[in-house]
Amino acid sequence: MCIDPMKFLAADSAAAQSGYLAAVARNQQQLRERQADLFGQEALRAEQQGAAEQDRRRLRTAQSIGTARAALAAQGGDIGSGSAPDLLGDIARSGATDALAARDDAAQKAWRLRLQAMNAENDAGLAGASTANEDRRAGEAWRALGVGSGQSLLGSPNSPFNIGKWL
Repeated sequence: MCIDPMKFLAADSAAAQSGYLAAVARNQQQLRERQADLFGQEALRAEQQGAAEQDRRRLRTAQSIGTARAALAAQGGDIGSGSAPDLLGDIARSGATDALAARDDAAQKAWRLRLQAMNAENDAGLAGASTANEDRRAGEAWRALGVGSGQSLLGSPNSPFNIGKWL
């Protein structure tokens, strides 16, 4: 079997290009997998920060209620009757709404980060598929010449590289 040197160089070039593209795709896959991990960690951190902020806002509300009770008592008012319970209830409602808003904001941020993580994981999967595709193309370039399918440039009886032919 005699292989045209131009065909050999074309196959070698195609295989090298596919090998390069496969390496790029592998690197892209690893990068996207790392990004997905980081987005997941950031989502957990956002939830933790949201829970901490919710607790801070509840404490502030409790302090505001305590301050209002003390002010009402200092004025000699009855904090159990009249408009005092309404005032304290309004402070409590406002504080609860504020705390829930903090939790909701954190949940939305975590959701966006998880969505980015999912997108990065999907991109990693696409890069993995691209790697497999380029590896397949590299193999096809060589198989088109008959190399790798049981035939060898060095072992072919008609090959100029066949040492047995010259001995």
